[in-house]
Amino acid sequence: MKNITIIMLVVLATALAAVSGCDVEAQRRHRAQQNFEQRMDQVRLEQAREAMDQGRYQYAQRVLTPVLDSPQRQHEAHRLMNRIQTAEQIYTQMAEYRSRDDDERVY
Repeated sequence: MKNITIIMLVVLATALAAVSGCDVEAQRRHRAQQNFEQRMDQVRLEQAREAMDQGRYQYAQRVLTPVLDSPQRQHEAHRLMNRIQTAEQIYTQMAEYRSRDDDERVY
């Protein structure tokens, strides 16, 4: 009876070790995926800021769109998106004003 109990404990310990090993690997993969997503969000934010500074508003919006759903960077992404949209509206208004002014100056 002692041998059966010992064998059962060894089998149980082996099974638990095997199951917990898979769980650790899954956690590592999950953490690696989260780290990758955080880094990508950071790069997207930087690219959007740079594009905005260069006046490339549509590109900045496309780059920034995936970050809007990011839990860690969501607020920062929304603030930047608002800045981009405001800058684009101002640029569009100025371009319209300049084109009207140029049309009026033609003699």
